[in-house]
Amino acid sequence: MSTAKLLTYEEMSTSDHFEKLHSELASVLNLEKLEAQLYLHLLRTGPITASALAKELDIDRARSYRIIDKMIRGNIISTTFSSPKLCIPIKPEEALKLALKKK
Repeated sequence: MSTAKLLTYEEMSTSDHFEKLHSELASVLNLEKLEAQLYLHLLRTGPITASALAKELDIDRARSYRIIDKMIRGNIISTTFSSPKLCIPIKPEEALKLALKKK
């Protein structure tokens, strides 16, 4: 019988940290994996166009627009009225408040 060893914080690689954060964020905010990835990327980069976001995340542009629309309806991100539109994430504190209100 084998037991899985839990890694300490120091033993985890950067990608492990990102994946753990990604999973926890998706769980807490009730986001799908790609939505959580998009939200984290927006937090890291700041305002960015949907097409640039799709390119940086290496996802189909049409799919990114669908995800962005869904996240706008969920109030996780917003867009500017400028041309081109920029996607802006809400602050993590606000996202957490929204998630707690929904539960």
